[in-house]
Amino acid sequence: MGTGFQGAMLRALGAKNHPATVTGVRWITEHVVRIDFRCTEIMYPAGEKPAAWVRAWFPDADNPSKFHQRGYTFVDPEPTAGTFALCFLVHEPAGPASTWARAASVGDELLMTRLSGDGYDVPEDPLGYLLLGDVASWPAFASLV
Repeated sequence: MGTGFQGAMLRALGAKNHPATVTGVRWITEHVVRIDFRCTEIMYPAGEKPAAWVRAWFPDADNPSKFHQRGYTFVDPEPTAGTFALCFLVHEPAGPASTWARAASVGDELLMTRLSGDGYDVPEDPLGYLLLGDVASWPAFASLV
Protein backbone atom coordinates (compact mmCIF):
# COMPACT_ATOMS: atom_id res chain seq x y z
CA MET A 1 0.00 0.00 0.00
CA GLY A 2 1.36 3.43 -0.92
CA THR A 3 0.86 5.53 2.22
CA GLY A 4 3.77 7.68 1.12
CA PHE A 5 5.83 9.99 3.27
CA GLN A 6 3.12 10.35 5.96
CA GLY A 7 2.86 6.60 6.40
CA ALA A 8 6.64 6.19 6.51
CA MET A 9 6.94 8.89 9.18
CA LEU A 10 4.17 7.37 11.30
CA ARG A 11 5.80 3.93 11.12
CA ALA A 12 9.19 5.47 12.01
CA LEU A 13 7.54 6.94 15.11
CA GLY A 14 6.24 3.51 16.11
CA ALA A 15 2.70 3.61 14.74
CA LYS A 16 1.19 0.38 13.51
CA ASN A 17 -1.45 -0.11 10.85
CA HIS A 18 -4.56 -2.12 11.76
CA PRO A 19 -7.33 -3.31 9.42
CA ALA A 20 -10.82 -2.37 10.63
CA THR A 21 -13.82 -4.22 9.20
CA VAL A 22 -17.08 -2.45 8.42
CA THR A 23 -19.92 -4.02 10.43
CA GLY A 24 -22.68 -1.52 9.68
CA VAL A 25 -23.52 1.52 7.57
CA ARG A 26 -26.26 3.96 8.58
CA TRP A 27 -27.07 7.25 6.90
CA ILE A 28 -27.90 9.82 9.62
CA THR A 29 -28.73 12.64 7.20
CA GLU A 30 -28.40 13.15 3.47
CA HIS A 31 -24.75 14.15 3.99
CA VAL A 32 -23.66 12.26 7.12
CA VAL A 33 -23.04 8.52 7.26
CA ARG A 34 -22.13 6.58 10.40
CA ILE A 35 -19.98 3.55 9.69
CA ASP A 36 -19.51 0.92 12.39
CA PHE A 37 -16.22 -0.99 12.61
CA ARG A 38 -14.62 -3.89 14.42
CA CYS A 39 -10.89 -3.80 15.15
CA THR A 40 -9.63 -5.34 18.37
CA GLU A 41 -6.15 -3.76 18.24
CA ILE A 42 -6.76 -0.05 17.68
CA MET A 43 -8.33 1.03 21.00
CA TYR A 44 -6.92 1.14 24.51
CA PRO A 45 -8.23 -1.81 26.57
CA ALA A 46 -8.80 0.43 29.62
CA GLY A 47 -11.08 2.73 27.61
CA GLU A 48 -10.97 5.86 25.51
CA LYS A 49 -10.95 9.47 26.66
CA PRO A 50 -13.40 11.97 25.13
CA ALA A 51 -12.44 13.13 21.63
CA ALA A 52 -9.98 10.25 21.07
CA TRP A 53 -9.26 9.80 17.40
CA VAL A 54 -7.70 7.54 14.81
CA ARG A 55 -6.11 8.03 11.39
CA ALA A 56 -7.77 6.17 8.52
CA TRP A 57 -6.22 5.55 5.09
CA PHE A 58 -8.36 6.09 2.00
CA PRO A 59 -7.52 5.11 -1.59
CA ASP A 60 -7.02 7.84 -4.15
CA ALA A 61 -9.84 7.81 -6.70
CA ASP A 62 -7.42 8.24 -9.63
CA ASN A 63 -4.64 5.98 -8.29
CA PRO A 64 -6.01 3.20 -6.02
CA SER A 65 -2.48 2.16 -4.99
CA LYS A 66 -1.96 5.59 -3.39
CA PHE A 67 -3.59 6.33 -0.02
CA HIS A 68 -4.46 9.51 1.91
CA GLN A 69 -4.86 9.69 5.69
CA ARG A 70 -7.57 11.58 7.53
CA GLY A 71 -8.31 11.82 11.25
CA TYR A 72 -11.67 10.79 12.73
CA THR A 73 -13.04 10.85 16.27
CA PHE A 74 -14.22 7.56 17.76
CA VAL A 75 -18.00 7.42 18.19
CA ASP A 76 -19.35 4.96 20.79
CA PRO A 77 -16.04 3.13 21.33
CA GLU A 78 -16.31 -0.25 23.09
CA PRO A 79 -12.69 -1.39 23.60
CA THR A 80 -13.59 -4.74 25.19
CA ALA A 81 -15.70 -5.63 22.16
CA GLY A 82 -13.30 -3.98 19.68
CA THR A 83 -16.11 -1.93 18.17
CA PHE A 84 -16.54 1.75 17.34
CA ALA A 85 -18.04 4.01 14.72
CA LEU A 86 -16.77 6.89 12.63
CA CYS A 87 -19.05 9.55 11.14
CA PHE A 88 -18.30 10.90 7.68
CA LEU A 89 -19.45 14.14 6.12
CA VAL A 90 -20.20 13.22 2.50
CA HIS A 91 -19.74 16.21 0.22
CA GLU A 92 -19.00 17.42 -3.30
CA PRO A 93 -16.46 17.74 -4.62
CA ALA A 94 -15.72 14.44 -2.92
CA GLY A 95 -12.29 13.78 -1.48
CA PRO A 96 -10.86 10.32 -0.83
CA ALA A 97 -12.69 9.79 2.50
CA SER A 98 -16.03 11.05 1.22
CA THR A 99 -15.74 8.86 -1.89
CA TRP A 100 -14.91 5.79 0.21
CA ALA A 101 -17.67 6.42 2.77
CA ARG A 102 -20.35 6.88 0.11
CA ALA A 103 -19.65 3.38 -1.26
CA ALA A 104 -18.81 1.56 2.00
CA SER A 105 -20.61 -1.68 2.78
CA VAL A 106 -20.50 -4.39 5.43
CA GLY A 107 -17.36 -6.49 5.10
CA ASP A 108 -15.18 -3.72 3.63
CA GLU A 109 -11.85 -3.09 5.34
CA LEU A 110 -10.19 0.23 6.08
CA LEU A 111 -6.62 0.51 7.30
CA MET A 112 -6.23 2.61 10.46
CA THR A 113 -3.25 3.95 12.39
CA ARG A 114 -3.06 5.12 15.99
CA LEU A 115 -0.37 7.56 17.11
CA SER A 116 -1.44 10.11 19.72
CA GLY A 117 -5.11 10.99 19.31
CA ASP A 118 -5.56 9.98 22.93
CA GLY A 119 -8.37 12.41 23.66
CA TYR A 120 -8.64 14.75 26.63
CA ASP A 121 -9.05 14.64 30.36
CA VAL A 122 -12.15 16.67 31.15
CA PRO A 123 -12.33 18.24 34.63
CA GLU A 124 -15.22 17.07 36.80
CA ASP A 125 -16.43 20.63 37.33
CA PRO A 126 -15.33 22.74 34.33
CA LEU A 127 -15.76 26.50 34.41
CA GLY A 128 -17.23 26.28 30.93
CA TYR A 129 -16.40 25.26 27.40
CA LEU A 130 -15.38 27.11 24.28
CA LEU A 131 -15.31 24.64 21.40
CA LEU A 132 -14.35 25.80 17.92
CA GLY A 133 -14.45 23.66 14.81
CA ASP A 134 -16.20 22.96 11.55
CA VAL A 135 -19.21 20.70 11.04
CA ALA A 136 -16.96 17.62 10.94
CA SER A 137 -15.96 18.33 14.56
CA TRP A 138 -19.34 17.39 16.05
CA PRO A 139 -18.34 13.84 17.13
CA ALA A 140 -15.44 15.26 19.16
CA PHE A 141 -17.62 18.00 20.64
CA ALA A 142 -20.35 15.52 21.59
CA SER A 143 -17.87 13.25 23.37
CA LEU A 144 -16.38 16.17 25.30
CA VAL A 145 -19.71 17.59 26.41
